[in-house]
Amino acid sequence: AAFARASDEFIASQRYNADRAEHRVTLGAFLLARGDTAGGMEEFRTATREWPRNVPALLNLAGVLSLQGRESEGERVIRDALRRMPGEAELHHELGRSLARQGKVREALAEVEEAMRLAPGDARYARTMAALSGGRHR
Repeated sequence: AAFARASDEFIASQRYNADRAEHRVTLGAFLLARGDTAGGMEEFRTATREWPRNVPALLNLAGVLSLQGRESEGERVIRDALRRMPGEAELHHELGRSLARQGKVREALAEVEEAMRLAPGDARYARTMAALSGGRHR
């Protein structure tokens, strides 16, 4: 009962502050964790509609689509975002991961390389590159 009350209060607080993207993203993640996939997706979709440059909202939306087996839809979300924000390393990285999951390794490598070029200090990108290239890339 206490958890249910706390959850309801948390949801109400996030909805009250829903004029900011990070609250929509937080609420979406919370709803997903509770098993409310439709509610979580709606929060991510709303956040990406209202704040089309909010990278966490875009990544969460694409990630849920991927988990639902809708990888090509997730890829479209990321590609649309990259048209608006071509210099976002995290979007290139996630596009690379999406392409890899679809078996498009050559395209995936190019996207992860671009992420590494844009953010050379991010070790996650180098680890993804190593995994995609069988450990042959530094």
